[in-house]
Amino acid sequence: MSKEYPHKVKIFFDESGKDKDYPNLMGAALIPATCYEHETMKPLYELIKEGKNPIHWTEYTGDGAAKRRIKTLVAQLMKYSKLIKINVISYKMNKFEEMAKPIKDYYPEITNHTIYTKLPERVVYGLVRKYGQDTYIDASVFIEHDNSYSGRQIVEESSNKKDLKITMFEQLNIQSLYRGERYRISEVDYFPKRKEFGIEFIDIMLGIVRTVIQNNPSTSKSKRAKNELILEMIEIIPNLSSFLDSNVMLYEWNDMQNELNTVPFNNYLNVFLSANLK
Repeated sequence: MSKEYPHKVKIFFDESGKDKDYPNLMGAALIPATCYEHETMKPLYELIKEGKNPIHWTEYTGDGAAKRRIKTLVAQLMKYSKLIKINVISYKMNKFEEMAKPIKDYYPEITNHTIYTKLPERVVYGLVRKYGQDTYIDASVFIEHDNSYSGRQIVEESSNKKDLKITMFEQLNIQSLYRGERYRISEVDYFPKRKEFGIEFIDIMLGIVRTVIQNNPSTSKSKRAKNELILEMIEIIPNLSSFLDSNVMLYEWNDMQNELNTVPFNNYLNVFLSANLK
């Protein structure tokens, strides 16, 4: 496929866990446009608009209607599981802050600026690189936007006015040229919940990844409900287990080595499944 006929993909970016609430995650899901825009996907637009509240993993406590919506959304997208990719970076906010102490007197925004200019770029870059010399990727990136989204604080609080959608657009296109990759980022924009089901999908996937990594015992209704929903979905939704095993790439930022290390997510998943055997 030549540059004149690019392969179009949609990428949905989100984060899970804020401030010092470990693990802090940033992740993105890549879905080919032909899959995302397929006729069979259209009912998902109505699904995400149901009920008083949008689908949000952190707020799930076992409500039957919310469970049905989450399961339906995941099951529908798992029909294209082999074509969907997810990258996740796990990092420790408190470690970034600790390392930034000598600099903060001169550059107070250093922690946020570092996290929100470097990590989102790495998450998305890993999804669009190395498609081969005969494929050209045209990617549209959508970031979940709400008032509590910590990335937006860069826009509102920083005197330098670093806007995530601008820095991501610029840096990813610069990387493409500098590294000789065959992709372009044609747009980066913010989308609220209930507009694009890809936003809800990456929210759910990051929630699953975070719940699995935390592997908390079922000591509260919320934790128990999340654990049970993951187990139920893995059991009844075709392709979900293999998708989590093979198509979710997890990277951990190691403060000792100051680099991203690839960690097999299925190791975390196996520990979670073992701990929650019925």
